[in-house]
Amino acid sequence: MLGVVLAVVLLAWLAPVADRAHADELPEVAVADRTALGLGAAAALDPASPAFEGTGQRFVGPHLAFGLRQEGGFVPGGRGYHLATSVFGDVHPLADPKPLVSPFVGVAGAALYGGGDAAGAVGPEAGVALFLSDDVLLEARYQFRWASEQVGGLDREQHLAWLGVRFLLPPGADEELAQAEQAATRAEQAALAAEEAVARMEAATERLERAVDAYAAWFEQQLRKQ
Repeated sequence: MLGVVLAVVLLAWLAPVADRAHADELPEVAVADRTALGLGAAAALDPASPAFEGTGQRFVGPHLAFGLRQEGGFVPGGRGYHLATSVFGDVHPLADPKPLVSPFVGVAGAALYGGGDAAGAVGPEAGVALFLSDDVLLEARYQFRWASEQVGGLDREQHLAWLGVRFLLPPGADEELAQAEQAATRAEQAALAAEEAVARMEAATERLERAVDAYAAWFEQQLRKQ
């Protein structure tokens, strides 16, 4: 754990230097108020086991990110499998635009479950983001997790080393997506209203037909009486 913290501090000190030395070559990436989606894989230690995750996170300003992860993994040898649904918050101390290497620290809480067992888990995390372009970054993350119970063959104290790729949605994509969802909702509501109007029209037509039939029968009876 100490080695990871020292590595993060060293990268945080070196990143601005590298950025200034290659300012014309490196992308200038602003993450404020953007959403990132991605995939990752991990090596869990003691017991050694693989794990995989899908993640989505939202940057609130340039320094804070909150998100949700869905993880799945197993312990070789038939010792069990686990799933984990996690929420997390990370702090990215470097300002926008981000340098090539940008460190972060945070905390995550999870619900672990699998094989009929379930437990809560919480722990810190730290890592670095490597910005390859304005839209793509690699993330290396160390995560410690303490679980209330053993699940899926994992120990209660878990050390995980993650490597993942993240895709940043363009600025304003969230607003466009929200507008598209609102437009789709309005279209569904309009279609529903049109269906209801057609149903009312069909009902009115049926009532009119019954009234015409009744009047025709009455008129025929009047003619017979005469």
